[in-house]
Formats: sequence, C-alpha cells, structure tokens
Amino acid sequence: MVKSFFIFAGIFLSAFPLVAQTHIDKVVEQIKGSDCVENMIYSEERDSKTKKLVMTRYFITYSNPKYNQLIYDAMKKDRADATGYSEVVNTGCSAVYKIEFVNGSKKAAYTMLLPGNNISVEVFY
Repeated sequence: MVKSFFIFAGIFLSAFPLVAQTHIDKVVEQIKGSDCVENMIYSEERDSKTKKLVMTRYFITYSNPKYNQLIYDAMKKDRADATGYSEVVNTGCSAVYKIEFVNGSKKAAYTMLLPGNNISVEVFY
C-alpha cells in the first residue's frame, strides 16, 4: 500500500490566527478527524520560565491517498498569501512541496513528501 507523507510545520488556525492558510488547515483537520489515520504523534515545547507554548508538532500517517490531492490543492489556493513556497519533483517518482506563512513572530510551515501518506505539523508561536 502506498502511503503519503505530509509535514505541517506551523500553527493551526485555532492557535495561530492566520487566515492565509485556511484551506490547508481545513484539510489537516479533516485528516485528523478521519478514520484513515494510522498513527498520530503530537509533541510540544514550552518556554522553561513562562511555560508558554513555543512550538507544537504533529506527525500523522493516513491510509487514504485522496488527501494528497486535497493537500496539494489547498496549498495552491493558499499560495498567494504565503511568504514562501517550493516544490521539487523528481520525474514522477517523488516530490516535496513546502509552503510557509509568517505573522509577526509566528510561523506556519507545511511540507508534503510523496510518495507516502503522512503529515507532520510544527507550530511556532
């Protein structure tokens, strides 16, 4: 079974009010709430003095490859509002798509790696 890999490095809309990545956030939330999630790893880092969140990370493996196209389409829709975008396609065998958003000191970055069915999320506050 082919798996997809999606890395999200950034902040989810609820914690990071950037309207720029609304399409990507909706797809991420759809994946998180679906029954095709095989693994979900969550971690967070806090400031040692204030205990405030400084970064959160998600890594999600899912079994439904339809999300690859949904993520790609969402990146394209949100791209005009991004502060950075890159894609590297290796003759149809593999690809890396990355999009970044910045709002003040807050940063959201999403990366999808193909082939594979995975999403990784990092949130910088």
